[in-house]
Amino acid sequence: MIRILVKRLTAEGSDFSGEERPSFLELEESPLLFCEAPVKYEFRASIVDAGVLVEGQISTVLKAVCDRCLAPLSSPLSNKLCHYYEKVTEDELDISSELREDLLINIPYRFLCSKDCPGLCQQCGSNLKEGACKCASGKESENGKTGRPPTAKSNNIWDALDGLKG
Repeated sequence: MIRILVKRLTAEGSDFSGEERPSFLELEESPLLFCEAPVKYEFRASIVDAGVLVEGQISTVLKAVCDRCLAPLSSPLSNKLCHYYEKVTEDELDISSELREDLLINIPYRFLCSKDCPGLCQQCGSNLKEGACKCASGKESENGKTGRPPTAKSNNIWDALDGLKG
């Protein structure tokens, strides 16, 4: 838990830094996405008017797999902190949930090992990042598909709609 003793704060502020265990993020256990690095934080808390202003940074490293080729990867995750707590009357202010949310909201929708990762072959499952697959000769298989991933020129996903009758 990350707590601030409010009665010790001044208008000049106090600096806080530390680490929390990876479990601080409360991520559901999954082999596709997990946190094994400590969650690090640094912030300054100060009294502003009748409230507490918290400004700083929080960060960790997530372990994930590429959404295209399933290769394992590390993804740094960080966010700037800026929270204002109005009219704080408690002696102690727990800011754990806000800091946790600041990191969780920045988890990417997709993880990629590189932005030009070609992914896996749709036919044989070979990793196309490692080279051409066994079925990449360009010849169509029995089901009419090639081993290469679709491109806008060679395999338009809308082509199947052209054959439908109204």
